[in-house]
Amino acid sequence: MRQSADLQAEGATRLAERVQLLESTVDATHAERKQLDQELAIAKEESSSRSIEISRLTTLLDNARAKVSFS
Repeated sequence: MRQSADLQAEGATRLAERVQLLESTVDATHAERKQLDQELAIAKEESSSRSIEISRLTTLLDNARAKVSFS
């Protein structure tokens, strides 16, 4: 009986350690995901800014070409 209780306690301890390890893994994964989401948001913002700048420069180029063709 005592041996059975010891085995159960040992099993419970191992399970608790495994749960703790899994929770740590989940926490680390969540932190990594949050970091990646932030990096993605920054990349999207940079991409949007570049797109706006390209559009602005394209308009300037088109205007310059129009001036040249009418001159």
